[in-house]
Amino acid sequence: MPYVGLKGNGLLAGITCPAGIGFILFGYDDGVIGGLLTADSFQSQFHLGSSLQGTVTSIFMIGCFTGCLLTAVFNGRWGRKTVAHLGSLVLSLGAAVQASSF
Repeated sequence: MPYVGLKGNGLLAGITCPAGIGFILFGYDDGVIGGLLTADSFQSQFHLGSSLQGTVTSIFMIGCFTGCLLTAVFNGRWGRKTVAHLGSLVLSLGAAVQASSF
């Protein structure tokens, strides 16, 4: 069954490339939060201790883990596309909150 006109190796490449980019960006996001915590402007604004910095970093991973579990639970019930759209909505709302904060 072709998907968007792709079959075989073309379909494999069409799936692998966006998935690989997603994994790269996930690692990038994880690295950015480490750099953010050591920035002078961030430290002067929030005054986080080392244990609280670790908590902030780990909350990112806990959110990812929770998202994976919720996806596993609701994918079968609501369908893959619906869950993907809801995830995109949550991601967009979180990005809007982050962008509007000071």
